[in-house]
Amino acid sequence: MHKFALNSAWGQVVECPAAAGERATSTAPGRTALDSLPAMFSFTLPRPTLLLGIATAICLLLMLGLADRSSAYYKPAGGKWNFQNLFDYTKYGSLALSKDGKKVTKLVLVPGEGAPEACGKAKIRLQTRARVRRYRKVSGRYAVGNLRKGLFVGKPMVFKQDKKRFRAKLEILWDETGRLAETGMYERGDCYIKFFARKGR
Repeated sequence: MHKFALNSAWGQVVECPAAAGERATSTAPGRTALDSLPAMFSFTLPRPTLLLGIATAICLLLMLGLADRSSAYYKPAGGKWNFQNLFDYTKYGSLALSKDGKKVTKLVLVPGEGAPEACGKAKIRLQTRARVRRYRKVSGRYAVGNLRKGLFVGKPMVFKQDKKRFRAKLEILWDETGRLAETGMYERGDCYIKFFARKGR
């Protein structure tokens, strides 16, 4: 029997002499010296399907990470926000956020000519603080309101008009910059006032 060893210095396979008392045999037909190497020198390449699966998983993770970053919303800036005229729904209006941007501390609006008659003409003031929440189910958007089946609806708050206190719904949605309240709605019965506000300097 022929024995072979790997010459690590030259990367070659060399034949070892037969030990005493051991009968020499020839290599079987169709087999080479490399076939007789120990199993420790053999290895199996990963299957192409496995490599493809790993590459696909990595690509998906990268795409999800980029999508999450591209849809990120910044927290609304604290301080005063001025209402912008929207179809004459408001004659004047403003709101204020706490320094950390987590609560609406003040909101004042005066119904304009475009508002329904049910809104009256007197100034309307928010009497409680409205919490600004981040909704991760909609790309982490910041809003005042409730999320119902993927849609935002107004949240009941206490307001005051003509020395009367009452409950009305308030909804505010901020854009991704955190410096524009692009959707605002005050609603009470037949009265609804739409507005949007920008961060003041």
